[in-house]
Amino acid sequence: DYTIGWVTTTDEEYRAASWMVDQVHLPNSPFRQLNKRRKFNYQLSRVGNHFVAISVPILGYILNAADVIDDMRETFPQIRFVLLVGTASGVPSLGNDERPDEQCTVPDVRLGDVIVGTRTVVPCSGEAVEPPETELEGGNTRAIFTTITEFRRRLSSGVDTEPSVTAMVKQKCSRDRRFSRPHLPSDRLYRAEYPHISDRCECLIPTARQDSVTVSRAQRPPNRQLEVHYGSVCAVKHCIRDALRREELALENDVLCFIPGIDDMTDEIDCLPILGISDYADSHQYSRAWMEYAALTAAVCAKEFL
Repeated sequence: DYTIGWVTTTDEEYRAASWMVDQVHLPNSPFRQLNKRRKFNYQLSRVGNHFVAISVPILGYILNAADVIDDMRETFPQIRFVLLVGTASGVPSLGNDERPDEQCTVPDVRLGDVIVGTRTVVPCSGEAVEPPETELEGGNTRAIFTTITEFRRRLSSGVDTEPSVTAMVKQKCSRDRRFSRPHLPSDRLYRAEYPHISDRCECLIPTARQDSVTVSRAQRPPNRQLEVHYGSVCAVKHCIRDALRREELALENDVLCFIPGIDDMTDEIDCLPILGISDYADSHQYSRAWMEYAALTAAVCAKEFL
């Protein structure tokens, strides 16, 4: 019986997930017949000690995560909870890392970092309406939070996911460098009031570093290039591509990132988002290079989580 669901919605996310599998299970005849009638396809696998069903995206299309979760629940009634593993748009700290530690209250979220979502917020339009929120609820909540606590303890005691990512890149991506970590200069955080300017934008110049339009941030130590953060995530219908809107929603809802396409996510089954940050929810076009790497960091953390 498959008790864990692993949702991927893009080709990059599925490819990264498939590299985390310890054993692929060949579907039996009844499941093949069932799969023909289902809306989505699944790879049956073993990851660690868990039997996991991974959603298989249609090549070239982006799946709706909420639809996949609903279909997964019907296809695999024994599933205890679902991991939503993929990429998301991060909420940066806008330079808070340069403040003294006791004053820094906003996590220093950067490209390639991973967010483990402990709460999902769905913002509403209109100032008078309080945004509804979905905590991890249900009979498996304690098990999920116990696992999160253990995961955080391991990381705080010196278990770093960066070596796992580096090893995975060397092992699996020798012929496809898209999943390698991009050069750090491409992780540029632009000021919220500086939008993308057609074909003349500074973000289109790979080596450009204009302090007047970028936020100055301290460099991380070489052994801490990848950080894992824990907190609220914001489920939105469409991608956020406006830094001012990003700041508004982040301030109102106290979230670390935005996930498009799951604003109607079901609350009938426990779902834990594990998300790699591929952009800063702004209008600039530098971030495509981080998409594959962010998918890989999320997948590695999901495997560590299990």
